[in-house]
Amino acid sequence: MALLRPGGVIMVDNSLWTGRVLADPCAFDEETRGISECNYYIHNDHDSYSILPSIGDGTHVAVKK
Repeated sequence: MALLRPGGVIMVDNSLWTGRVLADPCAFDEETRGISECNYYIHNDHDSYSILPSIGDGTHVAVKK
């Protein structure tokens, strides 16, 4: 995000990981943990707006303010 210009867009595919990111975090494997952490980072970034529509397997879209 630091290198993205204002108004720039980042799209991350497979953000729902067939629903596995909704399970108990203690049961996450390495891939699921990484996807969950990426979703958390995008959601909590106060310098961007984001949405995670359930298109396909989830596509997280973030737009830098």
